[in-house]
Amino acid sequence: MSLASQPDNDYFEDVVLAGRQSEVTMAALPGFTAAPLSESLAPGEQLDSLRTEPELSLDEPPPQPLGGGGKPAQQKRGKRRKRRSERTSESERRSESETAERTASESSQQGESVSVLEKTQSKPEMSAGGKQQRNRRRKTKSHSSGGDPADSSGVSTAPAKATALADPLTKACAASASQTPQSAISPAAPSPATPPATPPTASPAATSSEPPSPQTPSDSLPSSPEHGPTFRPDDQGKRYAALNQQHGVDDMLPARPVFLAHACHVCKRLHSKQCRLKSCGSCRLVAYCSAEHQRAHWPLHRALCKVVTRQMRKLGTDHLYREALNVVNPEKWKQIRFKHMTVCEEMLSRPMEAYEKEMFLYPRACDTCHETTPELLHTCHQCHSVSYCCDAHLRKMHSKFCKDLRLLVDIHCYQNEHGVCDPMLPDKMLTTYENLPPNIREFLVVSMLGPVKAYGMGNIELAVLSEFASYPLTLLYALQNIPVTEAAHISRQTELTVHVVGAEFSAECDTITKWDVFLLNVLPGLRKLHVVFIGPELEIAGSRPGVTEEDFTCEPCRGAGKRFTCEFQPNTYYHQYCRSPQFRPPGVICAFNAGIYRTTGHERRDSWLDTIPYLVPDAGVPLILTAYTLLECPQDVARIQQEHKVDVLLPPMKNPYRSTRPAQNFLNEHDSPLIYKNQYVACLTAASAKPRK
Repeated sequence: MSLASQPDNDYFEDVVLAGRQSEVTMAALPGFTAAPLSESLAPGEQLDSLRTEPELSLDEPPPQPLGGGGKPAQQKRGKRRKRRSERTSESERRSESETAERTASESSQQGESVSVLEKTQSKPEMSAGGKQQRNRRRKTKSHSSGGDPADSSGVSTAPAKATALADPLTKACAASASQTPQSAISPAAPSPATPPATPPTASPAATSSEPPSPQTPSDSLPSSPEHGPTFRPDDQGKRYAALNQQHGVDDMLPARPVFLAHACHVCKRLHSKQCRLKSCGSCRLVAYCSAEHQRAHWPLHRALCKVVTRQMRKLGTDHLYREALNVVNPEKWKQIRFKHMTVCEEMLSRPMEAYEKEMFLYPRACDTCHETTPELLHTCHQCHSVSYCCDAHLRKMHSKFCKDLRLLVDIHCYQNEHGVCDPMLPDKMLTTYENLPPNIREFLVVSMLGPVKAYGMGNIELAVLSEFASYPLTLLYALQNIPVTEAAHISRQTELTVHVVGAEFSAECDTITKWDVFLLNVLPGLRKLHVVFIGPELEIAGSRPGVTEEDFTCEPCRGAGKRFTCEFQPNTYYHQYCRSPQFRPPGVICAFNAGIYRTTGHERRDSWLDTIPYLVPDAGVPLILTAYTLLECPQDVARIQQEHKVDVLLPPMKNPYRSTRPAQNFLNEHDSPLIYKNQYVACLTAASAKPRK
């Protein structure tokens, strides 16, 4: 299990910063968050084509859907009552016929076995009379329940709403196992089954649209691989995405909830012909695959839903983003979404969760004209990430990102069921030095894993593994390509000290052994590797500054006489560490995705001003920079050049050893909807420094 893998919130801080700037453009700042396309579906098969009202508790009336109440709602209720009465009469006829058949069979059995009746003299009267009384009680109980009579199994099939409110967990499991998607919130029709041998007791756990199955413990309810996992929230309702944790997986690390506009927010079932999602009837921002999942999420969604509904009523519109229709300027479209997010957050009187902000930043709307009417929208069913109202509004660049957009959706769906994806690191140690191949995927598949093992991992685990490997391999790629003397080449080094500046626990320190596997194991001549992690945002619970010589050497390296140690400097700026007695001279300095060009960094102040002189010391130590976008990387280099004289050893360029795991990009989404960690790389050194000897 990795040390940590929870995404950070710097992405949303950049969004807030961009909204508060006086300039009109928001694309000048990077956006990043850990969060993958083209046949269309018919308009009648679209998400939100059937809107439902949020199902509330019995003591709270449900909010009326805007633009959908009044006469249509009364007609729907009338149709539901008519269907319920038809099912009731049909069940009554079935129950009477089955009772007559059982009575006839009982009388015939009594006449056949005389010897058995003689052995049990007192039981004949009890058997015949008891069964008749039990049948009368069963029939009376079913008719007095106020809903459908008992089915052939003797289990009461009361209206689905009351049963689901009494036990939403069981109903959610039944809905996930159903193969026919619901087109409206309505009770399920009963189906015949064999009557049990013992007198049954009516329980909510048995009210389902399928015949009753053998009792299973509540902590081992099965999931449906075809239609997604079952959903059972915990007692507090705070972590509903960690499904397998309920199945006894003790070492599973739950992933944070994420919002996908084209998937059920609870189980992440994707919108398709087999599963037609329905949006919340009030806010129109979130969708569900069933009423059970809507009820289960309602305690968490209630406050935000009411705020959004209140804001729509204030604006006099049926959708929050109706004002963005036919807005051509991409910056204006981003400002509208950011405005509604900040306004609703102020009305909410609490900070929004990350997935709640994603509801505002990534709504389901046409990619070009921002149309939000579900009947007019088509969805790319290859990636389930882009909507468009007509073929002309599907941008040509979509095919470029379609595959990775689908990969992003698959990663979220996987982590929603299994927790944070944590692939096994390869244990191979290279015995001969070779230059790195053209890209990170080829290196992982050919050099470290092998084709068979890589194929067994699949695209999801391979993409996550590339994110782990990107940090040490980017360092190695830069050191292999900068101009140095032969004696100073990385292949000749036996000891190496690396300073990672601006480190974060969820990025550079995540799966700490990746530095051993992808750097120490890859360089045969390197015997000792020491990595120092420094940063004000490096927070480790219970740690103290200056934890040195933490040994993380793996067994293969230990057997080969190698050593890998780490040092952590949490809540510390790099210039503070350089002035401390614990300072150890570096062989190379790295700043991964640091955003040095920003003048409002940690705690919204220029935290890099005092640090820049220490990033390029006079000893000729190379500084390796990475960035998310091509816009950021040159700006980082220019910021350092303004403060210090440097030589550019490696100009800003696309990094072949970037992570292949995609992430959503809000601030530059018009040019590229996806970004990747360490996507661009550059290398600098002090101008007065001579090549190392």
